[in-house]
Amino acid sequence: MFGQEIRLEAGTTTPSWTRYYSHNGRTVAQRNSISGPKWLLSDHQGTETAAVTAGRAWQWRLAARGCACAVVGVRARFGLSRRDRVPDELGRLWFGDDRRAGDRVACLHVVSGRVWGSEMSRKFELQPFEADQAAPADLRALYELSVAALRLDRPDPVVLDYDDWVASLRQLAPSLGPRGYWIARCDGELVAKAVVYFPPKENEHLALTEITVAPRRRREGVGTAVLMALLPELEARGRKLVEGWELSKGGPGAQWAVGVGMRISKSTIAQTLDIRDVAPALWEVPAPDGFRVAEWVGAAPDELVASYARALHVMRDAPAGDSEYRLAEWTAERVREAEARHRERNVVQRVVVAVSEATGEVVALTQMDLYTAYPEWAVQQDTAVIPAYRGKGLGRWVKAHMLRALLAERPSIGKIYTNVNADNQHMIRVNGQIGFTTSRSTVGVSGEIAELRRLLG
Repeated sequence: MFGQEIRLEAGTTTPSWTRYYSHNGRTVAQRNSISGPKWLLSDHQGTETAAVTAGRAWQWRLAARGCACAVVGVRARFGLSRRDRVPDELGRLWFGDDRRAGDRVACLHVVSGRVWGSEMSRKFELQPFEADQAAPADLRALYELSVAALRLDRPDPVVLDYDDWVASLRQLAPSLGPRGYWIARCDGELVAKAVVYFPPKENEHLALTEITVAPRRRREGVGTAVLMALLPELEARGRKLVEGWELSKGGPGAQWAVGVGMRISKSTIAQTLDIRDVAPALWEVPAPDGFRVAEWVGAAPDELVASYARALHVMRDAPAGDSEYRLAEWTAERVREAEARHRERNVVQRVVVAVSEATGEVVALTQMDLYTAYPEWAVQQDTAVIPAYRGKGLGRWVKAHMLRALLAERPSIGKIYTNVNADNQHMIRVNGQIGFTTSRSTVGVSGEIAELRRLLG
């Protein structure tokens, strides 16, 4: 029979039966006439790793791959809907419809960072990390985890040597506020890291979060365990929403985020300009009539800072999807604050602007950030043109001038990276005109912290 096996052994008159249950194309459970119901778990290769029954919570078939924090992610492995994976009032996780039907097949208890079954528990820890105070063995393990993940997750990774990477740990993004750093261990082994920025002012409701799991420990629920442990900390800091950026579209990170209850909030394009592959003639863009170029490093001239702030303000009109991140309400004072943060965090910002000859005001701008930890590459930041001056080629002109000036000063730079909202087709086209190519499609994800805590238990 379809989905059911009936057997009559020789010399017996009573048949036995086994019924199999499937979801999303996978066999997820079985019930038979002898032992009752049993939920089945398998790894990414389809090998059975554990079985859950009412009387025996866990039987690990591949102990070397097993970690107790894996059970946190079991619901996502089954592909169950949200309503099927809500903890009960005691924090136990019930699988499938049996909880509502009263047929409680199996449960697991989540208590104080450990996941408990009836016969087994193993320790999961998430702890703050400070590079200056870390043991050398932890730094080396974290470096190896970071490099392995980068090589797997990025088509064109920037891999630093160990000393430069350690220095980069002290390099903070200048515009995103304070940073928190955590590492996760499972039975003492470093298995994941989490980096969270806490942006100020307009974005005090947000926690910008990146969780990275060691490639060999993926699909074990580690990322979900990290998120569960982080959420109370983020909420205690007054944050209401968690967002993650630049996840490969359709990749495992984005799929995981949706699986735990987040939503896709924006689509973006990662672009790279490889200096070796671009003809410098692309940057020979003539100046539009009626405009002159101005440029600076670090601080805007006093006579331009007010109009520069007004030009920055138009970035708020750029496509941003459904991201909850809000761009600054720019004023001259906010510009000076941002410049000070760049200096504090040892990030050099170059700025090129177009100035109207008629008004003496900034009408277009582009920014480039240079990090001391990454001497061979740069990050293209905002480019904006005041609406009344669009259609004159000012954006392409200031970006091309930036490239010529930057490479004249720093010929060692080999690559420039940027990220553009996928809906901003005009800027994607302008970038292509000066040599940028698309390296991957990415997405941002967002979730309400209170709702994630409810879903994850």
